[in-house]
Amino acid sequence: QLSNLDENDPAYEKEQLKLFEAKEALSHYIKTIEKKYPQYYQYKYADAVPGLAVLQKYIAHTRQSFVHYFISDTAIYILAVTPSSSKFIKQNRKDFNAGLFQFLEICADIRGLNNNYENFALNAYDLYQTLFKPLALPKGRVIICSDAIVIPFEALTTSVTGNDFLINNYQFSYVYSALFLLRNFNNPPGKNNFLGIAPVSYAPYLSLPTLKHSGIALDESSAYFSRSSVLTNGKANRTNLLKHLPDYTIVAILSHARADSTDKEPLLFMADSVVKLSELQQLRNPSAELIILSACQTNVGKIAAGEGIFSLARGFASVGIPSITGTLWKADEESIYDVTKKFLENISKGMRKDDALQKAKLSFLQNGSNKNFLPYYWANMILIGNGEPVTLNKPDNKIWWLTATVSLAVIALIIFIVKKRIKTTSE
Repeated sequence: QLSNLDENDPAYEKEQLKLFEAKEALSHYIKTIEKKYPQYYQYKYADAVPGLAVLQKYIAHTRQSFVHYFISDTAIYILAVTPSSSKFIKQNRKDFNAGLFQFLEICADIRGLNNNYENFALNAYDLYQTLFKPLALPKGRVIICSDAIVIPFEALTTSVTGNDFLINNYQFSYVYSALFLLRNFNNPPGKNNFLGIAPVSYAPYLSLPTLKHSGIALDESSAYFSRSSVLTNGKANRTNLLKHLPDYTIVAILSHARADSTDKEPLLFMADSVVKLSELQQLRNPSAELIILSACQTNVGKIAAGEGIFSLARGFASVGIPSITGTLWKADEESIYDVTKKFLENISKGMRKDDALQKAKLSFLQNGSNKNFLPYYWANMILIGNGEPVTLNKPDNKIWWLTATVSLAVIALIIFIVKKRIKTTSE
């Protein structure tokens, strides 16, 4: 309104005052967010930009490469950073724009992959030639940062036949920004190691199919960890999710989710109700170092230019959780549970998260039937955030030794009493 008025117009000063008051109100509101939701404030409003040397020091320590993709209306700009070098490339967007969306669509379409694998292979190879090969990155760990569409780089191929996926030589993880990657989260230590949540079946009004294998998958996964709990069926409700999640180091949620690229808010379904993206801000000071979202489209949401994708995965990140695994399309129940179980087994052994996910996917690829070769089944789940190992609570050896000592003392006492009675009887 102010821009439509002439500065000499008597109404101009009045509108200018309104604008000033609105800015003051906004500033005050942001300050209240800083106090009430400090993790979100740091995530959303912190404006410190790390220097190249700081980023290189980090990736040198973790032996990674960092690649940022920025997509404009006419071009894509690629910044590739290794511990000892950096490279900046500009590519014409029209050369691959259609192929980018086509690649994601065909990955999510099992029928399309089966019937047109040759087209998929050509598409995956073309994207590899445009987006990845020119960077000449060393084999190993690669961090992908993109503010718009996210594709599974591990499913790109180095040959037109589609036989050699990048996952064979690279461990990929994804981040929202370099600042998010370098952030020190200072999460409080978890009271327990693993929490599994699987509603299995849902309230009738939600009209959702039963996930009959989800509870079994979580029971099997929980066996890899000491101090673990599993909530299934009616216990896997909205209240218990928000109440118990902050106390565990690893939380795996096997359920349904709903998201798209419209203004509709992403939803995570529990047995009795839903958890909205905005409601995740109720999770204060969570201990979780890793959230596993084995549900449909948990990394899908509305795309905002310069901001990225507002998804369930990003919602968990905004409350201070450093790593999340999310999905890019509707998940195949059996395959995603297989990958999740192997991933958790690897994590329990102290493996880095990015290494653990790569090895879980390779195991699925190499040890299953021919259908397992298709990216639809294994490329869906991606790691968002840092790839560091999870810090698990080890069993309390002091308690074990105390229990053993007491047990031995009781046994010795029983033997002494029995011998004494035998001696008394014989006398």
